[in-house]
Amino acid sequence: MTGYYPTMPSAGGPVPSPRRGPVPPAVEQAFRLTLVHVGIAVVGLIVTLVTLSSARQEVLDRNPGFSRSEVDTAVHIVVAVAVIAVAINAGLYIWLAIKFRQGRNWARITMWVFTGLGVVGMLSSFAQTETGAARVVSVISGLLDIAVIVLLARPGNGPFFNPPPPPAWAPGPYGPPPGPFQQPYVP
Repeated sequence: MTGYYPTMPSAGGPVPSPRRGPVPPAVEQAFRLTLVHVGIAVVGLIVTLVTLSSARQEVLDRNPGFSRSEVDTAVHIVVAVAVIAVAINAGLYIWLAIKFRQGRNWARITMWVFTGLGVVGMLSSFAQTETGAARVVSVISGLLDIAVIVLLARPGNGPFFNPPPPPAWAPGPYGPPPGPFQQPYVP
């Protein structure tokens, strides 16, 4: 006992999280399409790394005054940025997919934002000069983003992402908490 107040007994453990139902089919499909999207991004990176000679030639064509070392530096910077961007994108998409598959509403909303940006990126690719393969990858990624947005927005997913609230207390070894706690009068 410390001071005037007795020590309160423990509640017997953490409050259990509310039970969610099974993952809705639309959420499962969105999860799988997100993984396909990541796979396409990784394959696109590998294709970019395999075709480095064309990237070197493109840098040289756009900047005829560059020396060989300047061209190599520019290509290495482009490769480093591409590898870092794909790694961050892949990690973020996989993490968000795992979280929205677990029923986290914040992950669903965040995924809408990122896939919406992906759709904007696809649309902006039409205003740029790209190779045929890059354009195809961009369009496929954009279409996958649209599909993920639609699947995560289906009305039947609402109960999965908004489970019932947890109980106000967890039953412990001493039963439910007593009524209002009476403070002793201390003059």
